[in-house]
Amino acid sequence: MPEERGAIMTLAGLLEQRRKGVLEMELMKGDSGALFDIANNFDLRHRRADQCTDYNPAFLDWIFSWYLATMVPTDQLLTRQDDGARTSLKP
Repeated sequence: MPEERGAIMTLAGLLEQRRKGVLEMELMKGDSGALFDIANNFDLRHRRADQCTDYNPAFLDWIFSWYLATMVPTDQLLTRQDDGARTSLKP
């Protein structure tokens, strides 16, 4: 289970980097907090004593899949932004 938790936290970190940019501006319009609620308020990211620690592996699989699936549209939007920036620089 430590590997699953680590993978979730890696994805959460990547999504956090995209939060103010592509997530809030392009996808969620202010609702991105819901995406991070599970990572921050369950024993995944901050690991506080008052949080549940005995997760069914299916729960961790679901969160990993959810975060990974969220990476796909953010990758696509970032690619479009990069392509647009390159296109706008051409004479």
